[in-house]
Amino acid sequence: MNKIYINIGLFLAIVFISGCAPKPMYYWEDYSQTLYHYQKDPSDDTRLRHFTELENIISISNEKGVRVPPGVYAELGYFYMQKNRRQEAIHFFCKEKSIYPEATVFMDRLISGHIRPGDNTPIDANEVDCSGV
Repeated sequence: MNKIYINIGLFLAIVFISGCAPKPMYYWEDYSQTLYHYQKDPSDDTRLRHFTELENIISISNEKGVRVPPGVYAELGYFYMQKNRRQEAIHFFCKEKSIYPEATVFMDRLISGHIRPGDNTPIDANEVDCSGV
């Protein structure tokens, strides 16, 4: 009879311990690797790999139900800013602001760095509506 209680106790302990494993806060995948290769050899190929990895991190984070890691939306927005794709850049800067409010000042500076097409005046970050993100 004692063996049954011991086995049940061990079983419950194993279930309890395995059920209490901490859930990861973020999904990083190969971010460090692709960033390292991009900084070591800044070519179009390594840039594309890192860009693709950022998009992959966002989609898998959403699938897994975890927050996108800090800075990923901002970095993706910066890639779009370098390609002169203003709308996409501002969209990702706004997403970074909405998830990480502590990044607001920095994201506003990046948004303000854009020039309006047509009249070449700088965009004021206060004019950008990030509420729909």
